[in-house]
Amino acid sequence: MAAIFHDDIHEFWRLARPLYETDPVRNSFALAFVAAACAAPEPGSRALRGFTLHDGDEVVGAAFRNPDRPAHISGIPSERIGEVASLWHAAEPGLAGVCGPRSAADAFAAEWLRRSGRSSRDVVNLGYYRLGELVPPVGVPGASRVADRSDLPLLTGYWQGFQRDTGSWPGSGVDELRDDVLRWLDLGYGFLLWEVAGEPVALAVVRGPVGRVSRVAVVYTPPEVRGRGYGSAATTAAVRWAVGAGAEHVVLNTDLHNATSNALYRRLGFQPEEPSVELAFTGP
Repeated sequence: MAAIFHDDIHEFWRLARPLYETDPVRNSFALAFVAAACAAPEPGSRALRGFTLHDGDEVVGAAFRNPDRPAHISGIPSERIGEVASLWHAAEPGLAGVCGPRSAADAFAAEWLRRSGRSSRDVVNLGYYRLGELVPPVGVPGASRVADRSDLPLLTGYWQGFQRDTGSWPGSGVDELRDDVLRWLDLGYGFLLWEVAGEPVALAVVRGPVGRVSRVAVVYTPPEVRGRGYGSAATTAAVRWAVGAGAEHVVLNTDLHNATSNALYRRLGFQPEEPSVELAFTGP
């Protein structure tokens, strides 16, 4: 068994993508993230470090991390988790943490802590859902449209609202958020606005399919118009956009502590998969 660390993300992607695509639902984040980093790198993504595990000529495991970020390990088979944690600890003992499906992340962390004497803490716990049969909301007024660059101020404001509500990407300024929106537009993400009488009331953002899977990345409704079904309607429009773009599966993550969003997605026909977690390694 051979382990290789990669500082060239394109070489890592050439080797790892076929492995990730054998289970595109489990690996949907890895597929979307690394594909985007190769197509349109964001600041720091060129320093993405990949890891592949080889059995002869076959790649049997893959993982990656951004600078000062946890390792994402959905591509490591369960029977290899402890071995990979040991190899990674020997190569990079200062790793910030680990993220991925709960069972895999916990197993990796257990081996890491055994070797390092450090501790870990949960940073975020995410529900993970895959769409079964779509159940659109009934009786919601309005219609959807696909947003474009002419909507940049509105989209940036909605992205800022989502970031504020969820506590994601703390400290990001308006310029950074606008750059995020522009990058996603350039990558072909679908920005689906729900409008009532021509006025936008909700947004859902969905990534184009990679490995036959699309991820709903953002759903946001301004506080003053919540509770009217607009978020559900925008999500439905995003799902239909993704299917039209060729997706066979549509997935999304939620904060497990947000009962409202978890209930909303279940009503739309999303079914729970194994939840995900990000663990930070702490201590000396």
